[in-house]
Amino acid sequence: EEYPPYTSEAGEVPKGTREHRLILLSAKTETALEQMTGNLVQHFRENPGIRLADAAYTLQEGRKSFPHRRMQVCSTVEDAIEKLSSPPAREGVGSTLIDKPRLVFMFPGQGSQYVNMGRELYRTEPVFREEADRCFEILKSLMDCDIKEILYPPDQSDRSDQSDRSDQVDRSYKSDRSSISIDHTEFTQPIIFVFEYALAQLLIKWGIVPQAMIGHSIGEYTAACLAGVLSLEAALEVVVQRGRLIGSLPAGGMLSVPLSEPELLPLLKTNPALSLAAVNGVNRCVAAGPAADVEAFETFLKEKGHECRELHTSHAFHSAVLDPVLNEFEEVMKRIVRQKPQIPYISNTSGTWIKNEEAVDPGYWAVHMRKTVRFHEGIKELGKEKSTIFLEVGPGHTL
Repeated sequence: EEYPPYTSEAGEVPKGTREHRLILLSAKTETALEQMTGNLVQHFRENPGIRLADAAYTLQEGRKSFPHRRMQVCSTVEDAIEKLSSPPAREGVGSTLIDKPRLVFMFPGQGSQYVNMGRELYRTEPVFREEADRCFEILKSLMDCDIKEILYPPDQSDRSDQSDRSDQVDRSYKSDRSSISIDHTEFTQPIIFVFEYALAQLLIKWGIVPQAMIGHSIGEYTAACLAGVLSLEAALEVVVQRGRLIGSLPAGGMLSVPLSEPELLPLLKTNPALSLAAVNGVNRCVAAGPAADVEAFETFLKEKGHECRELHTSHAFHSAVLDPVLNEFEEVMKRIVRQKPQIPYISNTSGTWIKNEEAVDPGYWAVHMRKTVRFHEGIKELGKEKSTIFLEVGPGHTL
């Protein structure tokens, strides 16, 4: 009848044994908050055997919320004593805390991915792992390969023959690539979706629920899935087909340009092969097109004194290069069940709130793949409501 010890070949951590805990304090006045912090530090010192998890739970679930607040991420009682006693712990106390701010989830697009992103979350957070595994299983039937092994490569001794797997996937996608890489579009797009979806579900499970969303390019598919426009199975199928179609096109390039849209558009007219792919900020635009044309345009701009930066992408997203596959992608969307969004989110194509008729229109998603990403306008629209918190739900700080 003894409780069985926890064992796992995957090295996963059981529920309730997180390495880090969130210590939350809340008081009616700044003075009271200082006193409360000191009292907690003293309590920890007098009770060195206390379980940090119990203290964190009590402070979070057993206390009321007041305007003056403080938080620390701690791994041990000793760590909590040190952090709560140090001067930085006294910073960040606000007296005008918003009662119920609007929370916006932001989902980044391609380019933010890297191997092993979220591996610690996968190891330690059951919800994240379960949601990711659910996606991995669905993708196995759609891609004839295990996406999980690309994102979280096993030890070399456990890895299957890479060349055999590469040949299998290449035949499936009619690709001439000789290896599998997380940076190959047909793999990148479903991997980004899986990571963002699993992370969003973990946040929602924690009670961090979005009132609005915005995605950048492929990130809009994550927003659409969470909003109920696409089921998880449908979203994964669409993302796989989108990546496959783009991956079948010739390679292209993308260039980050420190100019505004009105400044950049006349310069783009010097090369009709280039497109305005994205407007990310007041003076942050992206040009895209065939690799040779992008390279020539970069030289042209640098001669004019504009410092550009080539983006690490395999294809010219949101450019005329994608035109040959738009009709086929629209046919893919026609076969997919689409519903009206239940959570409002921003459309990339308009830079404002998605309309019900757009979300369910197959043609919208084909246009979305081709048209300029108007992220800057979308952020301005979301910023009209002052009491808003923006949370990037992705592997980095791209947005």
